[in-house]
Amino acid sequence: RFSSRIVTWLQPAKPGEEPTIKVEYDLLWDKDEDAPKYGESLLAVVVDDTTRASVAQQHIQNGNALIYQGDYHNARQLLAALKRRHSKKASKTSGHSATTREQWQRLRQRTRRQTKELKMVMIQVDAKHSLKGLRRAPNVHHILSKQHSSRTEAYVMPLRDLLGMIGAHEWYKKGIFLPQIGDFIHPHYGVFAPTRNEYLNVVERAAKDFFSEKKIEIIAMDIGIGTGVIAALLLKKYKIKKLIGTDTNPSAIECSKENLERMGFTCQSGKIELVKTDLFPCNVEKAELIVCNPPWIPGKANSQLDRAVYDEGNVSFLRRFLRTAKNHLTQTHNSEIWLVLSNLAELLGLRSGKELEELIQDGGLEVFATYHTHPARNKAPKSTKSQIDHSMASINSARETEVTTLYRLR
Repeated sequence: RFSSRIVTWLQPAKPGEEPTIKVEYDLLWDKDEDAPKYGESLLAVVVDDTTRASVAQQHIQNGNALIYQGDYHNARQLLAALKRRHSKKASKTSGHSATTREQWQRLRQRTRRQTKELKMVMIQVDAKHSLKGLRRAPNVHHILSKQHSSRTEAYVMPLRDLLGMIGAHEWYKKGIFLPQIGDFIHPHYGVFAPTRNEYLNVVERAAKDFFSEKKIEIIAMDIGIGTGVIAALLLKKYKIKKLIGTDTNPSAIECSKENLERMGFTCQSGKIELVKTDLFPCNVEKAELIVCNPPWIPGKANSQLDRAVYDEGNVSFLRRFLRTAKNHLTQTHNSEIWLVLSNLAELLGLRSGKELEELIQDGGLEVFATYHTHPARNKAPKSTKSQIDHSMASINSARETEVTTLYRLR
């Protein structure tokens, strides 16, 4: 899950001054497009509670990482200040006359630059996975020891990654209650959480129609199982003899297994089979129902979590799924494929509706029923909207008119 390289830690220095090498540490950084290459050296500067955001930003722009020593809450405030400075700079350079597609591309570029800069604020962790050199820091041993279980030596990591792990751990402990299944889903770190779950409404509507005609239990597949939420809905409420779930993310396989076992569905019982693979597993039974909620926005995924949202190029997940899905369906008149997909890509000008129709036809499939739902969104009060929101009005409009559709295919 993590890419590591050596970090050269330096004595405190002002921008432009020559620092002195003090010690070296391994750097653990979440795998993404901007992850450092293994073994490559990165210069770093020690900063503390007296370091101003402007000075910290200058160090980062000079290519230096920052090792924070001081108060944990002050470290978080510095990170927040750097984020505000980046957002303020972005709002000044945003154009107002760009197309929706161009606005979206600019937004993604800015987000990537901001993420890369914020991850340059580092913290130290000792060999026992406890934070080092930070006063009033929380006890995160249980979180880091799970994520970095193979580590036996001290290391440094981006503060932003740590905050993401802490937030994910809180979601994991609390769980997300989903009324559609009447139970909690506990997402793991690195697995897309079902906080936006309106698509379950269309899955449930389709399932009621589909299973009303079924007199015996069937085999079903969930391609890209994630946290296991769609699998849980089908297993808990409908006639499923066996559910086969696949995902390329090992954390998703572990997460879905844990969630489904908590509800009483185990691999040992033969009720579920979970496989880490791309799309369809080899040497398994064909299914009477195949469900897929694929990444819905064409574009390059910059991180593992991004892969649940962004689908890249001509070898995209969606394209390959539709081309091959029929081969894994039992050849009966009432076997179906369910494709759950948002139209946000069409609204952003990233894909045309006709292109989706052609992909379905190329797979030898046809749509015979559709179900629609609108995502529920929390709208910010007008008084809190920033200048950057006005420069991307068409993106906001697209999000407000987004529709998620379940396509029943044969």
